[in-house]
Amino acid sequence: MTTSRMPTSRSWVLRRFADVQAALAAPELVPPGTRALADPAHRDVQRSVVNLLPVSVVRAAMPALREEAQRLLVALPATSVRDFVGDVAVPWSEAVTSRLLGLDRATLASALPLAQGVFDAASMSDDGETTEDARHAAAMLAALLGGRTSPAVVQTFVALSQSLPGVVSGMMLALLEHPAQLGWLRAACRRDAADALTTDALTADALTADALTADALTATALTVAAHELLRYATPTTAVYRRALAPVRLGGCDIAAGDLVVVRLAEANRDGTAFPDPDRLDLSRGAPGHVAFGAGVHRCSGAVIVRLLVECMLEVLVTCDVTLAPPPDVGVTWNEGLSLRTPKALPVCASDAR
Repeated sequence: MTTSRMPTSRSWVLRRFADVQAALAAPELVPPGTRALADPAHRDVQRSVVNLLPVSVVRAAMPALREEAQRLLVALPATSVRDFVGDVAVPWSEAVTSRLLGLDRATLASALPLAQGVFDAASMSDDGETTEDARHAAAMLAALLGGRTSPAVVQTFVALSQSLPGVVSGMMLALLEHPAQLGWLRAACRRDAADALTTDALTADALTADALTADALTATALTVAAHELLRYATPTTAVYRRALAPVRLGGCDIAAGDLVVVRLAEANRDGTAFPDPDRLDLSRGAPGHVAFGAGVHRCSGAVIVRLLVECMLEVLVTCDVTLAPPPDVGVTWNEGLSLRTPKALPVCASDAR
């Protein structure tokens, strides 16, 4: 059964891709806390995020962000097992946050515990409602970030500093489990780089291993791979919606006031939408996934997060460090009600040259 009523009253779970898409697009279903069908609050936040952090600013920062990611990877010692989450994903995400939002180290250090409080409360919520403690932490965070009260400031800081490490770590785990797919990506990026260099009046014969740099890559293969990784390793297991008016979904009548649990990760593994859904295929090209939600309430920073995933992929393709899972050391997980990401991801590093 793809649409089921939960044991608690007035709650429903949607798992099938078509039902999830319909739910995310349904104007009758809104994030908890929304008071009216025509509430413009989310669109206001989306516009604020675009104004706060334009894509052009993110793209301009890419060279520095790639350099930082490469520095962290190269620093991994080859003589011991290291944690990709703690040694790479978290410090890189904090560097991303600092650079993109223009924060000094002291402000960043003070803001991180507040952001973690907001993030933990959201990930453990069973209905999508914001707790009083989370609202207080968000208010303190907004005040700390220059006194700016726009919810976009808090959302962006939390997304970059708290959500991004999980996204990047989940992507890394998928690649560790499917090393041939990383090999495919390297080959595809070589072809993209060759095409780009040929366009610049250089021949493919001039392309050497040294020419495969991040600056030489086009976004084609990286973008396709990023979408598939986001589909395969969707970190957000569920989002919540409240029905403000009656709506029929998945063959069921949902009444006004009912809670709807929209299972994003399960929808992204629905074989009716994605053939052989449990197989990672970086050549799949699956931009129709719902890793960021969909519709009016889609994640405001979806494009930014995807660009940052591509940034880390570029480094993994071009860096002289190869990562592999160590024997007999497993992954531990952050297991929230609406989130599942690696808490610790053991890796062994080696020189790929």
